Amino acid sequence: MAERDQLQAKQRRRRDESGEHRPKLCVNNLSDGSIEVLAEELCKYKVVKVLGIGKNKITGVGGRYLANAVKKSTSIFDVGMWGNSIGDEGAEAFAEALRNHPSLTNLSLAANGIASEGGKCLAEALKENSVLRILWLVQNEMTDDAAPHWAELIQADTGLSHL
Repeated sequence: MAERDQLQAKQRRRRDESGEHRPKLCVNNLSDGSIEVLAEELCKYKVVKVLGIGKNKITGVGGRYLANAVKKSTSIFDVGMWGNSIGDEGAEAFAEALRNHPSLTNLSLAANGIASEGGKCLAEALKENSVLRILWLVQNEMTDDAAPHWAELIQADTGLSHL
């Protein structure tokens, strides 16, 4: 319960003047348990448009919680998840969330320990997404075997402008 109270207090402090929620929870020690609570709230209150949650202690489990919440949200358009440890498990969950997502235009999964399998899943899912414009994947662990999948994505001309 203390984690939930701390998380809610941080969210309240991050509200901008317009009343929109723009949680910026970067560079904290949020773990998968906190992310589960945050994901539940994101599903209930569909007012969050931008979520900055980089550089925490989020693993594939927390990545899955957050990806599922993003999948259900039609208001969120920017997610910054850089500097966590979601790996292929989290990347695969985000791949599923990205398929035909109606509003997400910017996603940063940089420095998350994503290997080739997670990269392949993301590339395949993005072939069905015409909304995402920016995807940050720097400092991950993909190898040459993921490159053909990204090449196919580029050829598919999905609207992705920054990769």
